[in-house]
Amino acid sequence: MQLDSITAQTLLASAREAGLEAEMRCLALLAHGATGQALHAAFQLELARSGLTEPGFGLLSVLYAHDPELTLRSDLAVTAGLSPMRTDDALTRLEMSRLVRRHRDAKDRRLVWLTLTDAGREQVSGALHR
Repeated sequence: MQLDSITAQTLLASAREAGLEAEMRCLALLAHGATGQALHAAFQLELARSGLTEPGFGLLSVLYAHDPELTLRSDLAVTAGLSPMRTDDALTRLEMSRLVRRHRDAKDRRLVWLTLTDAGREQVSGALHR
């Protein structure tokens, strides 16, 4: 959660009224929040340099961890912590970029198996080792 400057100043003023200990805790929490925001911005920048989005990177990371085994689309969504719709959107982009491959189950066409392509393996490996 990003706090605007006025909200942060208001919280700090309120904490100061409560005493030095409350002020120090408030300053620590505000610094923690700012650090988290800076780390998230740096993470997004690195992903952009790798040509990836956060959901795409999350899905590629899960597939990379299970590689070379096939992974069910439904299991992938749960493991990556994404909604089915967000998973499908990200998978479509990854498939169009030839980073993942979808396979329908021969016995049960409702099941969709996923695997990394060689390009997907290289992409996620490069992003992880930057």
